[in-house]
Amino acid sequence: PTLITSLVIVCALLATPRTLGASAMEPAPGVFFVALNGDDNWSGTLPAANRDRSDGPFQSLARAQQAVRAAEPSRDRKVVLRAGTYYLSEPLVLGPEDSGTAEHPVTYMAYPGEKVIVSGGRPLTDWHKREKGVWATKIQADWGLGPLRQLRCGEEAQTLARHPNAV
Repeated sequence: PTLITSLVIVCALLATPRTLGASAMEPAPGVFFVALNGDDNWSGTLPAANRDRSDGPFQSLARAQQAVRAAEPSRDRKVVLRAGTYYLSEPLVLGPEDSGTAEHPVTYMAYPGEKVIVSGGRPLTDWHKREKGVWATKIQADWGLGPLRQLRCGEEAQTLARHPNAV
């Protein structure tokens, strides 16, 4: 099993595609795409627009944020996230410069029909079954996680080990 520990779950309010229209999914100036298989050295476009596959979406929200800040402010700007869980190694801080204006807003949204999760957690791997049905893994000290506050398996919260073993 793979479990996820979370210090902070970043809740991102993502606009629904129906509120933005189909044109939000088309490569255009001011529209940036992010995908787990992207590359922060690329331009942030959709792979379909680049037949040679030497360009495509960004990999991180931080890189998309940089692109939005550098884009022309006199047009709407959008960041479209493809499906998956985006684990943040540090908080994504959004300030006034990231919101655009009333006339030309900045929107972060999920690609139509795809589920996007933005998480401040970490996936825990290398689980080993121990006696009495107990599963265990090590948490890396260099992660700087501090005390474990939440443990999830998929979308379900797990009970942390404690003593006494009562709520």
